[in-house]
Amino acid sequence: MSLLVDEDRLWVGTFTGGLNLINLDQQTVKRFRYEAGNEKSLGAMGVTSIIRSKTGNLYVATYQGGVGVLPPNSSEFERIDTTGPPERRLKNDNVIALYQDSLGYIYIGTENGLSVLKEETQTIVSFQSERGNPHSLTSNLVWTFYEDSSQNLWIGTNRGGPNVWKLENRRELEAYFD
Repeated sequence: MSLLVDEDRLWVGTFTGGLNLINLDQQTVKRFRYEAGNEKSLGAMGVTSIIRSKTGNLYVATYQGGVGVLPPNSSEFERIDTTGPPERRLKNDNVIALYQDSLGYIYIGTENGLSVLKEETQTIVSFQSERGNPHSLTSNLVWTFYEDSSQNLWIGTNRGGPNVWKLENRRELEAYFD
């Protein structure tokens, strides 16, 4: 369901088999799986999106398990999900897409809205569609992200069409984290 090339390694997110790390030079495979009762394991077996952040953390979106954060040189995940503390809680554990923008924010697209993670503080702000509000998301199901050459963030949604979040408006995100 997802791929990330990372130097001489290939991260492979599968539908029901967790996360695989293939060392292309050595032709070896390391597997990361969900383990019931182990909070340091992957949150679920379905891996929908993978990104490497600017700080070096690997972010792994799962379907039904939130986001797993794998620090560099670690094999233990930290989880971001619906059960965390309020300042680090997702609205939904069905995570579809991940993206880090030019400002450094990490966008988490779920089946119930958009969450924005400030990586330095590991805090989250969430946004949802609001009926009658033309400045809110047009749909709570967020599929994909793209930042254009003007640094506008495009957000692809289900049945709501694309949304655009202009750079000058995203710069105002900092106020949400204070």
